[in-house]
Amino acid sequence: MDIPSEIIRKIHEIGFYAAEEGDVATALRIFEGMRAVRPDSVYPDIGIAMTLMLTGKSQEAQQLLAKKKAEHPEHEDEIDAMIAFSLDFEAKKDEAKTIFEQIMVRSQNPEWVMIAKNYLAGDNSKNL
Repeated sequence: MDIPSEIIRKIHEIGFYAAEEGDVATALRIFEGMRAVRPDSVYPDIGIAMTLMLTGKSQEAQQLLAKKKAEHPEHEDEIDAMIAFSLDFEAKKDEAKTIFEQIMVRSQNPEWVMIAKNYLAGDNSKNL
């Protein structure tokens, strides 16, 4: 069954919303379902990593993200940004800052450059 990308994006957003609202079980079910439908996509794992971060499991999130970065180098910017956010959750601000500075220098994607700029300017309300 082929599910249109727009529907997958909406489901991903719902998973993020569930995670942000503290409904970890629902978020994980959504992201695991997405992983089953799109096994070659990095986005379900980014959702799982964010859910892990929000539940105090930043190191687990970093391990998952590092694995996915090795498998999906074409998604380096978004994976590195999530790693940086997980470091920020652990109060490792200098390490997070370094990663966002690297994203600023190398990224060709204006969205990830803006996310990095916002973080470096101290305005995280526009991120995550």
